[in-house]
Amino acid sequence: MNFPISRDRFKARAFQQAYALFRERHPEWAESLFDQPFLEPRMALLLKDNLVLPTGLSLASWWADHLGLGDEQRAYWVSRLTPVASDFLHLLRTALQQPQPVAPLLRPQG
Repeated sequence: MNFPISRDRFKARAFQQAYALFRERHPEWAESLFDQPFLEPRMALLLKDNLVLPTGLSLASWWADHLGLGDEQRAYWVSRLTPVASDFLHLLRTALQQPQPVAPLLRPQG
């Protein structure tokens, strides 16, 4: 007998899958603090509460806020990061649209 894995576990796996692909596509950003420690808690909170994912612009703005960038630097970096953030969100949405896997029901031995 099989049963679906928990929805939270599925969402966590989807994040991991999306982030792994993101890191391959954009290693320079993954090494520039737009990384797993920045993304994971923000995305986990949104996914846990079934909230709508942000836009690439919003996610890039959160990153700039996180770094405390001044207005001029903020405008420059947000414009550079927005398409990259949009790509990450696309990868995450794609991973979340995959069929939810099932796990076998383990029976006690004895």
